[in-house]
Amino acid sequence: MLIVEPGSGAERLLVSMPGEGVVGNVAVSPDSRSVAFTYAQGAFGDPHWGADLYVIDLRLSDAGSPTPGVVLRHAGEGDHVEGVAWGPDGRSMLVTYRDAITTDGQYGGSRTRLELLELESGRRSVVVEDAAEPSWSRDGERIAYVRTEPEQGQQSLWTARPDGSGATPITQDGEFSILQSPRFSPDGTRLVFASAGSNLSGSRDHGPEEGSWRRALIPRVARAHGGIPWNLWVSRDGGEPEQITQIGEDLMYATWSPDGGKFALVTDIAVYLMEPTGDGLQRLNLRASPRGIAWAAVGEGDE
Repeated sequence: MLIVEPGSGAERLLVSMPGEGVVGNVAVSPDSRSVAFTYAQGAFGDPHWGADLYVIDLRLSDAGSPTPGVVLRHAGEGDHVEGVAWGPDGRSMLVTYRDAITTDGQYGGSRTRLELLELESGRRSVVVEDAAEPSWSRDGERIAYVRTEPEQGQQSLWTARPDGSGATPITQDGEFSILQSPRFSPDGTRLVFASAGSNLSGSRDHGPEEGSWRRALIPRVARAHGGIPWNLWVSRDGGEPEQITQIGEDLMYATWSPDGGKFALVTDIAVYLMEPTGDGLQRLNLRASPRGIAWAAVGEGDE
């Protein structure tokens, strides 16, 4: 996992995990002093197969290589701790817990739920069943999440109170083929999310214009995910989402700058900065890994 200065593009290593696992689901604490992330290892048949949740103290990173601490381990083979959102007080998190389903020794998929994790006590409580990808508004009043309908597997985006009550849909089942990483703006008025395959009016999933350099990348996307490029959408005050990108790349994660004036966006190909309207797209000369991105205010500048 790397720390990057958006202005200069300078990179430095924050942590390197042992083994051949995958770091993802990066989330910065409200005071910008800690980073939570997940680490997945193994595969079906491996008794250690699963993903755990770690936290690392950014204040120790300048003094060397700090050691991440485990705050939630997966309980059973194939279980995964995934999407993470810090509570506004920094003492709790919303986490996605994915239970593996096995029958007669065969992997049969999984079921997800959102849990509230109290960091000091380790106490866990279920907030929403069949839900994942949480976000928590800075004022603590609302959460957002992706719900997967268990029978047909259709996804939809919802907001609710932090205890799961007062759930309100932002999208309906089937309006998008895939939904991912909703994120509240710092002022709580907008919700950005990544998606593929929309049937909403005004959708521009046909991809970039002919002749653009991004157009040349679409065949690789098509082979990977059925020819459906991902894009970012924004819902303002719970209204109908508006598509703001037309990049034609795969697997997107976005994060707001601390002041809400920009996005950082990572895809399977590149890292970008852009305005919340979709204007001012700037490609950064950075290594891309579409497993999560977060933006923290550190010291005099932003990282």
